[in-house]
Amino acid sequence: MANPHVMVMYARIAVVTCTERAIGFRLMHMYRCALRSQMQLSMALPKSQRNREREAKMEIENDIIELLKETLKYSIVETKVPRERRVFVWLEKEALKPALRLLKDEYNITFISTISGVDLENEIELLYHLVYEGSVSISLRVKVPKKDLVIPTITDILPGAMLYEREVHEMFGVFFEGHPNLSLLILPENWPDGVYPLRKKSSIDESQELTNDGR
Repeated sequence: MANPHVMVMYARIAVVTCTERAIGFRLMHMYRCALRSQMQLSMALPKSQRNREREAKMEIENDIIELLKETLKYSIVETKVPRERRVFVWLEKEALKPALRLLKDEYNITFISTISGVDLENEIELLYHLVYEGSVSISLRVKVPKKDLVIPTITDILPGAMLYEREVHEMFGVFFEGHPNLSLLILPENWPDGVYPLRKKSSIDESQELTNDGR
């Protein structure tokens, strides 16, 4: 026969648990109602006022673009702000380091989240992803021709790019001039020269053969 004291204890725990859940559901309902009301009030504003508020929020994005355009002029190929807190800037290879120094000096942008690459057949496009005050993402896009896959390192400006450049080097074959150590970071030591896994025309047969030999 079950101990009555134990049964009472479990009953009390069940009541407390149900009460906590009820309070939690109630608080969540209140939060959702408040959020819905805020959205309704925002939508009730005239369209012109909503546009002004949106433009005000995007002021920093536009300021960054204007600074780059005014300083680097024709080295800026294209700019785009697809939405709030997102900036894309296409620029000539020679303008990359001046652009980074400018952003560092004027906006104290020192954090680089990663460097990614895209194989465009005859070129490799590099995307340098920067973050301003933890909220605005800025991508500087540079194309490097495959016939001369060399670009200066940016580690002297942003030391955090050290490992990212090594990764891009071994995955795409881009040589970062001035980088202190471009040894393999991810691939095994016996990986063959000239085989770059993230290129479109990378030799799959060579990669598979190497993998099989290493087993």
